[in-house]
Amino acid sequence: VTTRSINIAAQEAEDAKKRIVENTDKLIEIRANIPTLTDQKKYAVSSRNFKEAGRVSSQLKTLQSEQAEKEEAIASDKETVKALEKEVVKSRETLISYIEERNSLEKKNQLRQITLLRTKKLMLVDDVEKTKQLGTVEEGTFGDVVMKLCLFEINMCDTEA
Repeated sequence: VTTRSINIAAQEAEDAKKRIVENTDKLIEIRANIPTLTDQKKYAVSSRNFKEAGRVSSQLKTLQSEQAEKEEAIASDKETVKALEKEVVKSRETLISYIEERNSLEKKNQLRQITLLRTKKLMLVDDVEKTKQLGTVEEGTFGDVVMKLCLFEINMCDTEA
């Protein structure tokens, strides 16, 4: 689950909604024309103008066929929108759950790192005390170098923690 896949599904839902609007507009237009054509057909039949009645009847069948297609397309797009919106909600919930889990793991890792640094610092402080007890901490001696390294490491532990 990614934000990209969520955005794609949301865009597909929006596209389906636009098609619903377009098909609904066309359906309204078709439904408005059917009564007029029906009246024209009745008039042509009553006038015994069967050629005109046949032409109007053909137009009427075409409109009725378009009407059925538009109604089917609208129903299909409504189902698509419903499914996509459900998918988007579920995907967002999953993504939020993953993010929360990652944040929790990062926080645990940070706390573990802080604990390790504090433990290291305590050990270094202990090493400094032992080195002082040995009495070999005069300037330029090995003990002095060890002391400086330990103090540097102690400062680094404080900085990182």
